[in-house]
Amino acid sequence: VPIAERIGSIQRAPGKVELARTEDGLNAANTMNGGLLAIAAEEALLSLAAGRTLSSLSLRYLRPIRVGPAIATARLRDGLGFVDVRDASSDDRLAVTATARLFDR
Repeated sequence: VPIAERIGSIQRAPGKVELARTEDGLNAANTMNGGLLAIAAEEALLSLAAGRTLSSLSLRYLRPIRVGPAIATARLRDGLGFVDVRDASSDDRLAVTATARLFDR
């Protein structure tokens, strides 16, 4: 089973992925695991970049997501991808920003 499917990631539109909070996706602080948020960011980017692959992904964690769902929204420009991950239960506050470099397969 692909990891995105296993964690319950749902593509809502091209460039937009939703990830619900689940008990097995929490860290010791009882917030959404940062690694799962990285997968949501990657999936949002790849949904816009058919036939391309990520060569790097840098994330900046700004605040925890305690309730969720997490909403990852991606955009592409000149071979770079940018993603904002927001906490839908907390007035859509920005929780993670990501920058990625893409290349053709």
